Amino acid sequence: MSTKRGYRFPGMDPWLEHPATWPDVHHRLITYIADELAGQIAPRYSARHGERLIIETSGRAIAPDVFETERALGQPLPAATATLELPVIIRLPQVWIRQPYVEIRDRRAGNQVITVIEILSPSNKRRGADARDKYVQKQGELLDSKVSLVEIDLLRGGEHTVAVPAECLADLGRFHYRIVSRRADRSAEAEVYPIRLIQRLPRLRVPLVAPDDDAGVDLQSLLERAYQAGGYAEDMDYEASPLPALEEADLAWAREVLGGGATAAGISPG
Repeated sequence: MSTKRGYRFPGMDPWLEHPATWPDVHHRLITYIADELAGQIAPRYSARHGERLIIETSGRAIAPDVFETERALGQPLPAATATLELPVIIRLPQVWIRQPYVEIRDRRAGNQVITVIEILSPSNKRRGADARDKYVQKQGELLDSKVSLVEIDLLRGGEHTVAVPAECLADLGRFHYRIVSRRADRSAEAEVYPIRLIQRLPRLRVPLVAPDDDAGVDLQSLLERAYQAGGYAEDMDYEASPLPALEEADLAWAREVLGGGATAAGISPG
């Protein structure tokens, strides 16, 4: 099937979750969200990019020629340890992970951060990853502060990471994606957008400082803008299954959409 077409899904395109594609989608969405907010919240507030830089040390088995090794031979040992065996020193590969996010700052309060918008990455949802540990730590710090937190999770794979317990979402039915908003002045509540594959991504409410009205972000339109600007249709292999894999009914529906034979109001997964 031809890929030289516009955006075809009513909501999230699951092929965009591919590890080779998602980082670019992530960066574009952060930029577009900041731009869309800036025009609404000025002059009192500003929308700025923030970025965490994390070193992830791989604990996975990697081919030996990837490692930089040193054999500690010919080095004198103290007399007390002269009988000990010499180890091979292995320098573990390190990956620098950049995690961008959006900060809304209040100019009247000395540019104090009042809201943070996060888009989750695979590293944020991978159990045992340094990046996930750092993210969860930052998440906790924000929840204990006077800053509102909006988390956008458009990735089906990985561990549950958003700032609401998974068991609290059990009664919401089946969904694929989730967005959670935690307002600084309502610590006992969480605003949740459960999103099914067939649904349009929501127009998000972004908290400001009361009594100011919320700002808004049309996430669906920004995703479609990213799709067009990134030229993803030219590179996407829609003949292959998406990563992570879809359940059979969901995949059948997605194939119908790509073929022009299904809509959110027509054929849909159960």
